[in-house]
Amino acid sequence: MAEIQEGIYVEVISATIGTGGTTKKQEIQNYYLAKPLEQNLVQVQLLDIDYNPLPIFEKVGLDDFNRRFKFLPDFSKDLPSPQEKKIDKAIAQAEAHFRRKEYYSAEYEYNKALKLDEDNVRANFGVGQVYLAQGDKEKAVEVFEKLALVEAVFEEKNKHIFNELGIELRRQGLYDQAIAYYTKALSFTQDDENLLFNLARAHYEKGNQTEAKKFLHRALALNPDLEEAKQLNRAIMKEEKQ
Repeated sequence: MAEIQEGIYVEVISATIGTGGTTKKQEIQNYYLAKPLEQNLVQVQLLDIDYNPLPIFEKVGLDDFNRRFKFLPDFSKDLPSPQEKKIDKAIAQAEAHFRRKEYYSAEYEYNKALKLDEDNVRANFGVGQVYLAQGDKEKAVEVFEKLALVEAVFEEKNKHIFNELGIELRRQGLYDQAIAYYTKALSFTQDDENLLFNLARAHYEKGNQTEAKKFLHRALALNPDLEEAKQLNRAIMKEEKQ
């Protein structure tokens, strides 16, 4: 019996894409369900894009198998659950509707996702944007305030939404909420000049120049070439001279 664990494996293949002057090398990852057989053979079964087994099998010698395939022991833990797939599908449809300015359809799909996970970051932020597009600022603000308290916003996978949410809080004049939001984010990272600048800007727009300067100086200490911070710093100095 081959000394191989049954489970999911990946094979990385280098392929040439394009023709002529547009050719380039690209790595393609194919996933397989592997099962050890007798006589130092391993059966591999190709998986589709949803990681379901296809009726495509290959028997591979042990040495060749060890050279080509890498075991993924935690693969199944990383796969989305059936409910997560439903949520992702609803959000994808909502985002497509939003791009086409089909706001009622977008709201419907976002709410489908929220019925399955009321704290979903993408769905909450999306429905907040829909409310703004529909002119319902009060409902949008309510969503953004709630979302600013959700821990998952600060996860790496939500970095894009994290940035946009802070901007929306400030745009809507929710300076205290924006300041609390950015301050909490600083507990996760102390060395982000953009985060420090955004915190400084929220203080500035609230009318607190002293705090704004403090965080601007920290941002510029990390990145002296941060143009937005330099411009705001010059604006504050000009105002102080008046």
